[in-house]
Amino acid sequence: MSKVFYYMKQYYLWLIVAVVMLFIQAMCDLALPDYMSDIVNDGVMGGSIPLIAKYGLKMIGVTLLGTVVSVFVGYLAANVAAKVSRDMRKDVYKKVELFSNAEFDKFSTASLITRTTNDITQIQNLLVMLIIRMVFYAPILGVGGAVKALENSKELSWIIIVSLSVIVILIVFIFLVAMPKMTLMQKLVDKLNLVSRENIEGMLVTRAFNSQNFEFKRFDKANGDLKDTGT
Repeated sequence: MSKVFYYMKQYYLWLIVAVVMLFIQAMCDLALPDYMSDIVNDGVMGGSIPLIAKYGLKMIGVTLLGTVVSVFVGYLAANVAAKVSRDMRKDVYKKVELFSNAEFDKFSTASLITRTTNDITQIQNLLVMLIIRMVFYAPILGVGGAVKALENSKELSWIIIVSLSVIVILIVFIFLVAMPKMTLMQKLVDKLNLVSRENIEGMLVTRAFNSQNFEFKRFDKANGDLKDTGT
């Protein structure tokens, strides 16, 4: 991850803007339950149509603001992630161009293609979903929600503590289970690319020796292993 942050640091201004926008989005999301509560308590229970309209218009305004901010944050996240992946691909390509013969023997062509395309694409998706959304947005929303819940009912604070503890445990468990699978899936993608490349390059030889069924089974095995690992 340190190398990923190395590529991200030159876009730190965009990241700061994204964090500010995420804070605004979180505040909008946290304000909606308060307006709903005001509609029910003051408007519906009090039988006041003007209050219902007033708080309803505020909810619409906050929702529209949150939507606009969410779209803008999504654009920033996608833009930063795309630029980071572009820079990483460029550096990887330059590095491969300088490989010695021994290094080319160590890494297969399929593996190098996978590292340059699929692996960096996975990093790009990680930046959008994890770094921008989960790492920044989730803590803001979680802390803000906990503060608002404690303001409304301090007696029920133990429920919040227990809920957050369970969520943290589940997230850690998912990471512990998912990360080894993700590593294995990258290796299986390498294998699938290798089999596909060999089949395409050796198509004339395969037809000459009438070994299509063998190649079909070989591809099906590599493809099936990747599917089984991902499900």
